Amino acid sequence: MKTKTLTIGFTSSCLAALLALSCLAGPAAASETSPAMPDAVEPAARPKFTDVSADNQFYKEIDWLSSSRVTTGWNDGSFRPVTPINRDAMAAFLYRMAGSPAYTPPAVSKFRDVGTDHQFYKEISWLAATGISNGWEDGTFRPGQPIARDAMAAFLHRFDQKF
Repeated sequence: MKTKTLTIGFTSSCLAALLALSCLAGPAAASETSPAMPDAVEPAARPKFTDVSADNQFYKEIDWLSSSRVTTGWNDGSFRPVTPINRDAMAAFLYRMAGSPAYTPPAVSKFRDVGTDHQFYKEISWLAATGISNGWEDGTFRPGQPIARDAMAAFLHRFDQKF
């Protein structure tokens, strides 16, 4: 099993997993440092996102996320660093972190709240097909719901076991 540092402690209900993507509050201690990045790259001299300056605490991690093509940001050129991440976007991030493997989603969705025309249908279906997520007992995935810390821990653990 690979050993990785994916999260550091934060106050409030914020998860630094996946490089502080869903953070709602600042770090618990100002002396905490960001985790070492896999396949680290030198951050861009000029920020890629309009709302992430080079002096942002997680600039290097956000730049890595973009350089690795795990995130593309929003259509307006922003990253929205303090906006919680929803379950559908988390599925897309994990799919891309896995290298965007060849996958053809089923013609009929496994989840009653994720249509085949959903922006991240392929990624959500892939997540279910790999066993990283099985959705809720009521047959939903709840794509527009922010990801909870406990679910993120489960998804990252399962992802690590497979990749």
